[in-house]
Amino acid sequence: MAPDRSRRTGLLRKRDFGTGPEADAKYASNLLALLSVTLIISALSGGLLNVSFPVVVRHFDASASEASWLLLGAMLTSTSLIIVFGRLADMLGRRPFFLGGVAVLAATSLLAGLAPNVQALIAIRVVQAVGTAMLLAVMAAILTVSTPPERLSRYMGIYMSALASASLAGPPLGAVLADTLGWRALFLFQAPFAVVALVWAALTLRPMPSTSRGGRLDVPGAIVVMAVLTGVIFALSRLQTRGLTNPLVLTGFAVFVIGLPVFVLLELRTASPLVDVRLFVKRSVAASNGAVFFGNMAGSALVLMGGLYFQAAYANSPLEAAFKILPMPLATTLAGLSMGRISRLGTQHAIATVALVFGGSGIVLLLAAFGLGWSYPVIFVGLFIAGFGGGVFVPANTTAILREVPSDRLGVVNAVRMMLMIAGGLIATALSLTLLTSALPTELRSAVFAGNMSKVSADAVDQLREGYIRAAGVLLALHALGILASYIAHRSYVPPVAESSGKHAAPARVPEPTTAASAL
Repeated sequence: MAPDRSRRTGLLRKRDFGTGPEADAKYASNLLALLSVTLIISALSGGLLNVSFPVVVRHFDASASEASWLLLGAMLTSTSLIIVFGRLADMLGRRPFFLGGVAVLAATSLLAGLAPNVQALIAIRVVQAVGTAMLLAVMAAILTVSTPPERLSRYMGIYMSALASASLAGPPLGAVLADTLGWRALFLFQAPFAVVALVWAALTLRPMPSTSRGGRLDVPGAIVVMAVLTGVIFALSRLQTRGLTNPLVLTGFAVFVIGLPVFVLLELRTASPLVDVRLFVKRSVAASNGAVFFGNMAGSALVLMGGLYFQAAYANSPLEAAFKILPMPLATTLAGLSMGRISRLGTQHAIATVALVFGGSGIVLLLAAFGLGWSYPVIFVGLFIAGFGGGVFVPANTTAILREVPSDRLGVVNAVRMMLMIAGGLIATALSLTLLTSALPTELRSAVFAGNMSKVSADAVDQLREGYIRAAGVLLALHALGILASYIAHRSYVPPVAESSGKHAAPARVPEPTTAASAL
């Protein structure tokens, strides 16, 4: 057995696990614990805020636009940068990006808790999202390359379960913190845990050299990606107050429409592209990624929409609203724990398609319940069905995608899949916030984000329900596009030919995800 040595670094001891199979296994176990804790801390940075969001809005008396960007600014930043950091980590090594991400998370958690105004809080959350993007770009890759092959599937399942746990605990924990200690506790709570994770990582992580075979960062591609995402989110956020004909709104949409094909052309002509778009020429891979984009939209928006609905329409406290939306993350967790059995029922493409159809029936229930003011049991069932469907779709679709690409391209394909999933959630959130307030007069829209619409008038609540019908209806239509894309992927999928006589490449061996959190 390899000795477990330590060497002193300042006042602390850096772990030296030694060499050999047993030492590598021990290192992987320690690394799994570190990454799981870090993933929970990172996920809580958004989960704590979602349901308690109106508490922050009321404290700062934030406008509807400021409230939107308090959520969207961070999401936009992490979405734009995740592929960039993935490429840089391949070029420079993953260890410094992991340490840097945790350090940014610790510092910004403290600063956000001390923010003097809503503008400062928005800016701090944008910087915090930079750290989150650094972490998401490297964590799964670090675990994959550092874990013995015979343990990887089980370890990956445990790691992914950490995200499901954070999603389940975030809303009620955030509500308790906001109710008892105030909104600043939503951010300060994470700071000490992030500091512990930083020290732990500095003393545990082995050196990780770069894996890039040369090339350079595709700066033009990175700039165009950020411009495209910023354009569409800016347009959607301004749509609720400026209208579709406003020049700023039209400019934002134009940047998106023009920038997307420009990005594709740039990547085709670049020797070292940020994204090798040729990997997505295969119809089943392209369709599966389309399903990622559209199929994840409703799930990303429903938790926030539900939390706002209960507080705005029924004057529920953040804690009451948190427990009312709990069925959705709970169902997602149960679906993940059931994936071992569900995955034996058919191909991953077929399972993903059926899961989207099942989840869509939950959205239909919510569409009716929000719009007609039906009782909570109906909302409970709708949230549970939507959550379970999403909890099956994500790991099934992820496995389907990663099994179809060469093993040396898994990193870039997975990064694109993550970006599409986060971008879909980002656009759905921006669109939902616009639509659910669209039936209200402009001067009343901030009351939705502040959670006190029920105190305005019964007519205002009825108008809010009309906005919820519009938002849920659009989400259902987008979800239908996800179903269509998943079905196309299922119909066009051709199983790879096993390696024989050296003429055919064997399919990449990818561990079966065990939770809906396999997005990370």
